[in-house]
Amino acid sequence: MSKDVNYKKFDLNEIQWHRIKGGISKEEFCKGDKKLERIFDALDSDDVKGRLSGAELRAFSEALTIFAQDNTLDKKEAKQLRDANGKKLNSKKVFEFLEQLKELQSKDLNLVRTYNTVIDGREVELTEYADGSTEEVSTDGKWRAESKNTPGGIVKDIYENGFHIQTITKSGGATTIEDFVNDTETRIVDLGNGLQRKTIKEKVDINTTRYTSINYDNTKTVTEYKHLDNWLNKVTKISEDGTISVKYEGMINAPGHSYLFDMRSIDEYINDNEDYSYLSPDIIRAILESPIDAENQKSYISGIINRTIRDASEMEGYSLDNLKAEFDKFLNDELSDEIYLEAFYKDAVKQLEIIAKSGLNGKIDKDFEQGSVGDCYLLAVIKSLSLNPETLKELNDCINIDSNGNARVTLKGVGKTYTITKEELSDSNYSFGDDDVRAIEIAVEKYLKQYGDPFDKSDFTLDSGYEKSAYFLLTGKHAFEHIGQINDRTIDNLMQKGTLACVSIQAPDNKSGEIKLRSSSNDEELILDTYHSYTVAGADKDNVYLINPWDTSTPITLTREEFKKHFNYITLLSV
Repeated sequence: MSKDVNYKKFDLNEIQWHRIKGGISKEEFCKGDKKLERIFDALDSDDVKGRLSGAELRAFSEALTIFAQDNTLDKKEAKQLRDANGKKLNSKKVFEFLEQLKELQSKDLNLVRTYNTVIDGREVELTEYADGSTEEVSTDGKWRAESKNTPGGIVKDIYENGFHIQTITKSGGATTIEDFVNDTETRIVDLGNGLQRKTIKEKVDINTTRYTSINYDNTKTVTEYKHLDNWLNKVTKISEDGTISVKYEGMINAPGHSYLFDMRSIDEYINDNEDYSYLSPDIIRAILESPIDAENQKSYISGIINRTIRDASEMEGYSLDNLKAEFDKFLNDELSDEIYLEAFYKDAVKQLEIIAKSGLNGKIDKDFEQGSVGDCYLLAVIKSLSLNPETLKELNDCINIDSNGNARVTLKGVGKTYTITKEELSDSNYSFGDDDVRAIEIAVEKYLKQYGDPFDKSDFTLDSGYEKSAYFLLTGKHAFEHIGQINDRTIDNLMQKGTLACVSIQAPDNKSGEIKLRSSSNDEELILDTYHSYTVAGADKDNVYLINPWDTSTPITLTREEFKKHFNYITLLSV
């Protein structure tokens, strides 16, 4: 190190930065000096740690010029420099670091030769380095290019007036040109014998990317990918002869469900490549509510329903041609009306007797009675959800019928879908009256056996569960539990439109049993069971109305005083 270092100021013009490009190792340069290493580490920002590249040194040069302003860095300005951890650097060591860089430039570190030449019609000073990298600088200093060998090929970064305007990567027979000014990317593939294929990628707007493919014979295809939402792209392709084709790639959301549908799977189903016979009901709804344009909606929906009708008619022995003709006529007349489309689909399936034979219809629309399984808490919650139009729709959306008459039940709270076969539905231990309710019971039991209760991981059975668990599994919403004396204020909450509730009697002696009382509304004897769930159907200023899952067709009327006297456990859900 030179002994005449001025530790108060340093002339930055004394360093010829291009002569010390790259190849500076931390070990050789700092020689164990920890304070110099702090400066080195602050500059060493790229993927190759322990060596300073030309870009890193150039960035340091530009930062120093900004600090110094007049190309002379003084002690006060040097104190403003910080290390990789944001701590201020010792100004004395900064000057020693710069002095050492100045000495290195006389050693031609990593430098092979520098000479003037013309490249692509531009007069430049070309510098070649021992590591194979090069640097081109225009005679006016406003344009430069750095080339280096990387594992991905030869990379050339081009700068103009200090701005990075282009990166060119050559790897094998392919060249990729990234233009940061025009926001384009061009890929050129060498096909041999002087032939090449070129693809130009450009951003049309914030949502649209255009690819222009030019083949070796100058034929051209333009493909636009338009981003429609978080998952779905619209792909428009224009061929050389003017033919336009539109398709969709990605996923479409199924409203009310916790999963997405892959457009590729839909195409494969329509075109006989795969068998996704369970898709139809949800896919129709998802397509109608997606940003797919009307003409393509018609194409997808026609393909899906006709494929479903064909499969089912072949299975059941119905006439395919008649059903398809009827549907196609309907589709052309009524596509824009979602209600009619849904109705037609259900009519078509009804004609095939698939749903009729299974006893399912994808709706909770019948009274039901609890079977021998002790899941009154679940049945009370199902009945509770069915009393509110909003939650009834959510509940119905969870049940879908495939073309084999099986039920597919989605437990929204945990994002799990279970297929319930016709054989499983025939088990008489579960509730009866509405097979869709029975399908939900079996799906919940399958989940509990596999994962346990969401709020009690030691419980793996359908018997004797919690209303709050049932609410969560079916809706994904969290219910509130109240244990103890129920007052009029709580009953007043039951009168609110968006409040659902289930109640039970927790006996003080922890023994189950019956409570007999005479109804004040019709003077009939009522029997209330302890540790048994009831659905709250509503309340008014005088009474509370309950439904017993043992028979949901017969409501129970209690006065407020009777209700407060006997019930002491309530689960509330706000929707």
